[in-house]
Amino acid sequence: MAKDDGQFDPSTVLNQGVIARAAPARRRKRAGTGKTLLITGLARSGTSMLAALLQAAGVWLGDHVYQPINEDAEIAQMLRARDLFRLDALIKRQNARAPIWGFKMPDLHLFLQHDELTRFRDPHLIVIFRDPVAVAARNVVSERVDGLQAIIEATATTHALAQFVRASRLPFLFLSYEKALVFPRAFIDSVLGFCGITLDAAKRDALLDHVQPNRSQYVLTANRTFEGHLEGLLDGRLYGWARHVGDLTPVMLDLLIDDRLTATFPAAEFRADLLAARLGNGNHAFFVDLTDFAVTDSSTIRVRVNRRTFELVNSGRSLAELKVLRDAR
Repeated sequence: MAKDDGQFDPSTVLNQGVIARAAPARRRKRAGTGKTLLITGLARSGTSMLAALLQAAGVWLGDHVYQPINEDAEIAQMLRARDLFRLDALIKRQNARAPIWGFKMPDLHLFLQHDELTRFRDPHLIVIFRDPVAVAARNVVSERVDGLQAIIEATATTHALAQFVRASRLPFLFLSYEKALVFPRAFIDSVLGFCGITLDAAKRDALLDHVQPNRSQYVLTANRTFEGHLEGLLDGRLYGWARHVGDLTPVMLDLLIDDRLTATFPAAEFRADLLAARLGNGNHAFFVDLTDFAVTDSSTIRVRVNRRTFELVNSGRSLAELKVLRDAR
């Protein structure tokens, strides 16, 4: 395309990694000024960076936002449990508080159906995408998954998420994580424009601090996703605990005896000592009755997070090597 002086303007064909669909004019007129920003994307695709930017721009994203992933623990718990009654109450409360608010939830399509998004006032989807190899590699490091399986899941989830957005028929903003790092100002302008947020030049410039890769605090937190201990045996039962750091949802675990998958179970029992140690809400313990399985003193016992490579402390020992507990935890 030519400029006014007849010269070609390369910015007109520059790919800045932004695709937007606004609401029809009649819908914008009907919706008024209030809107809800639904921030999503694949896990590890840049949703934390996007949420940090919007939070810095003054958007409420929750009363219990866990740093540095910028995700509200209360809202995440409601969505994972599909507690729509509590969710509706929160929506009503926040609509009364602010004209524009939102929340971050990676893989939102796994927790709400597309037609349930109308529970929110004038919902606007903001979806960030990332190179699937980068997403898979981050999940290998942070979530302890197999690399090939991670890339298969990343590509399949990208397709499912795009279909979810199409079925919703809502206004959306698609963003490229990689292009955001190359064109941070265009990224910021696109987000603010889509959300209807006006900031002066100084405040816009301050948002540039949030558009950067692999922030040290995020990487440190992301690499400590899971923790847990295989504590020992008592009366033929295997005792321990495990949790997903920053998430109250019970973790599913796999029991392997001599490298054969034997059982899958949740770490969801309450223990007062875990609560006292500030390990989540204390509901992260487990016990497994081994009398139902063919085990010997030489059997190797492994406990790992379901569909992950992460194993609990003391996993991989023989039955005879595990500590014999004096009393139930």
